[in-house]
Amino acid sequence: MVLGVITIGSSLEKKVSEFFTQGEYSRAIALDAVETVAVESLSRYIKNLICQEAKEQYFKTTRYFNPGYGNWDINQQKIIFQIIPANKIGVSLAECLV
Repeated sequence: MVLGVITIGSSLEKKVSEFFTQGEYSRAIALDAVETVAVESLSRYIKNLICQEAKEQYFKTTRYFNPGYGNWDINQQKIIFQIIPANKIGVSLAECLV
């Protein structure tokens, strides 16, 4: 089993908030979409690296799971954050998930 936390940092998130505050909703939504695509791309890239490493060691892999997808309740992220010291890379759960 591999558990991980992925971030592209907080710069885009801050800019999205700034755009919303300024009433620039279209720009905020567009930039938020860019942020989502960037995180998803990074996630797929890392997943592929892990799968390649597993294959080289003759391990088999299963589906890739994320909290919030399918039947995995997003509140389960709390468990992952208890295992992984995500704060060391500046990642924390949103208040509504704590």
